[in-house]
Amino acid sequence: MALLSALTVGSWKYFRGSATRAVCSNNLRQLSSATNLYLSDNNGFFPSYLKAAPGGRMWWFGLETASGSTAEGSRDLDVTKGPLYPYIDEVGKIEVCPGFNYGSSLWKPKFKGASYGYGYNWILGGRLGGMPMNVGTLRSSAGVILYGDCGQVNTFQAPASASNPLIEEFYLINETDKTIHFCHNGRANILFVDGHVESFKPYSGTEDTRVRGEITGRITPKGSLDMLR
Repeated sequence: MALLSALTVGSWKYFRGSATRAVCSNNLRQLSSATNLYLSDNNGFFPSYLKAAPGGRMWWFGLETASGSTAEGSRDLDVTKGPLYPYIDEVGKIEVCPGFNYGSSLWKPKFKGASYGYGYNWILGGRLGGMPMNVGTLRSSAGVILYGDCGQVNTFQAPASASNPLIEEFYLINETDKTIHFCHNGRANILFVDGHVESFKPYSGTEDTRVRGEITGRITPKGSLDMLR
């Protein structure tokens, strides 16, 4: 009986992970459609990852209007001011990733509420304040990441600490950090510039499992620019 119960629980977790992965894939395809509309209106240039803006900082997903001294979790984010918002509004509603457990006591918010749980290839967006890339300069749109499941283990900002690691949303995929979030049965959804979505396991040795039940990491070795440009 105990074995049957364990199998039932295991099956439920597996099928729930498969279902959340499907919803997440649809979210990413909506983001792909919105980004393509943005590219069409901006001569093929990708939106900036982050840049200074009147009244705050403009992230690719919204305008942060609170001062830098405001505590994380209390910062204001106006998603309607984000560069992609008019196009997201056109292609349809995009939900937060259902694989990210926002109800968990191990979740640490960065803004007031949640915002997708997806990260952007920051090289396409010009990194921090640089010039975004043009889609026409890519060698292969099918081989370059656009967005993907993202998260970060935080041990350095209250209420997180070294003895109380927490998982938080994160918004970039780069060549060094362990920010890809394997939240669908140990897999992560990655959207490529050409619009297709692939599911990945962590690249061996890059896993960060400090937060109970969560895995962040990479799908390429640290320092690799594979799939980023």
